[in-house]
Amino acid sequence: MPRRKAKNPMMPIGYAWMIGLPAGIIGFLLTKREVDKNRLKQLKVRQRMRMSNEGEYEGSRYRQHKEDLKQER
Repeated sequence: MPRRKAKNPMMPIGYAWMIGLPAGIIGFLLTKREVDKNRLKQLKVRQRMRMSNEGEYEGSRYRQHKEDLKQER
């Protein structure tokens, strides 16, 4: 008859789950928040770029270059 109580082999696995699951969920939420912040920044930058590109430009070198190419043909 054994004198000592046997160790439960599932205890370390239970502790790993108790620590790992909440840590994984918190890590996921923090990463998601960071990704959303970066996406919002990129969206704002794109909107600013779009706004700055609207309108007529006089004397644009690109337009002049296109007209030069048309005249050569």
